[in-house]
Amino acid sequence: MAMLHVTLQKALYGCLKSALFFYRTLLQDLKSIGFQLNPYNLCVANKVIRGCQFTIRWHVNDLKLSNWDAKVVDGVIKWFKGKYGNVKVSRGPVHDYLGMTLDFSDLGKAKISVFDFLKCTISSGGWMCLLQCIEISNLILGEQ
Repeated sequence: MAMLHVTLQKALYGCLKSALFFYRTLLQDLKSIGFQLNPYNLCVANKVIRGCQFTIRWHVNDLKLSNWDAKVVDGVIKWFKGKYGNVKVSRGPVHDYLGMTLDFSDLGKAKISVFDFLKCTISSGGWMCLLQCIEISNLILGEQ
């Protein structure tokens, strides 16, 4: 029997036990400092801090924190670092999150793009990947 071995360049989000363990741990930790789980989306927690809503949303171990006050965000990041050790932090109007580029440069608008992800996927997968991407986009756009 032939075997294929691969090396992953990014995390594989298919390990259910570890994802569930992280979810339960994160949820317990957030509740311990006053965050409440959103009843409509179980991967979103909110807390009012200094009169403004602070929102944390996550997918497995990728979190996005939102609040108007940078000092409040600093405090929550400091708490995360104290609780979980070294965490990667991205600040500013443009973020890479779950294969998407989220751009909040224009006040009141959000630009969401997957072009960088597709470019990387195509460059690593060659023509076959390009043809699959075109086929998928045609299905989405309803073209033959």
